[in-house]
Amino acid sequence: VSTAGRPDGLEGALLLDECQIPLEECERLDESLSLALRHLDLPDGWNLLGTHLRKSTEPQETLVHFAARRGLKRVAVWLLLQPGAPEALRLTNRQGATPASIAQQRSHRDLHQLL
Repeated sequence: VSTAGRPDGLEGALLLDECQIPLEECERLDESLSLALRHLDLPDGWNLLGTHLRKSTEPQETLVHFAARRGLKRVAVWLLLQPGAPEALRLTNRQGATPASIAQQRSHRDLHQLL
């Protein structure tokens, strides 16, 4: 959450793409992470795009992209309720993908419909 809006903020999370996490583990991660997020005290002015908003057309990897990539539906539901969610859904990352297109590419059907 603290990396939101930083140009390289989620680059480390992209390393998870290299790991093949079993579906059961992803479901546990989704449940645990969404529970933790619901109990998190966000700082005033926090936004999915960061506290220092950049031009919304700049490619940016967001937490919504991360959730779409890993199939984290519960996390995505929480993220969609946060400030900046509509803009995050429209943003492409450096690879030109939106969160919805990532979910579709990864065959996360329910998540793709949600996004």
